[in-house]
Amino acid sequence: MILGVDIDGVLLDFHTPCVAFLNAYFGKQVALRDIKQYDMWHAYQVSEEEFKKGVQAFFKMPAFSELRPLPGAVKGVRRLAKQYDLVVLTSRSPDLASITETNLHRYFDGCFQDIHHTTGNMWDVTSSRKGRFCRELGVACLLEDCVAYAKAALQEGIAVVLYKRPWNQYEQLPPFVRRTTWSKMERAIKRTLIRMNGLDHKLL
Repeated sequence: MILGVDIDGVLLDFHTPCVAFLNAYFGKQVALRDIKQYDMWHAYQVSEEEFKKGVQAFFKMPAFSELRPLPGAVKGVRRLAKQYDLVVLTSRSPDLASITETNLHRYFDGCFQDIHHTTGNMWDVTSSRKGRFCRELGVACLLEDCVAYAKAALQEGIAVVLYKRPWNQYEQLPPFVRRTTWSKMERAIKRTLIRMNGLDHKLL
């Protein structure tokens, strides 16, 4: 059984160093808890274009290439890799492929069978391409933090578990979509697959 796993906000802590950088870049004092939408630019009260320039500047900083895992992610992924076939599904631009591989291999070497960049436009969170990638790859469940991508996967019949973040707490989702942390990820995946697909718990 294949699990698809997002990178930023699920495996790696992208947002803490990015927010710190953008605060200095824009002269703001935004806290992580202030980000209530996946499109972070709303929290900075700048134009979308200005925000994109700021994030592009962050991509060039050492902090981006040295992102650290979110709490419990390394241990959790290693446990999951013993039970499932894991693939990475990221909306990062393919231009960041080299840094992305370095990010992952530093902490998750040998855990993932492949890395898929699901879109050429990382800013388009309404894109359904991540959902289609899941279907084409035969992904049974997607671990994600973006509600829009979660909904795209659900439309393709893919089970979804959301890693609990401030920006995914405010939308109503189907009852079988669970928000959780890495400490409870294994149980959440199994329960979601059972509830959505009617799978026998003995097969999971």
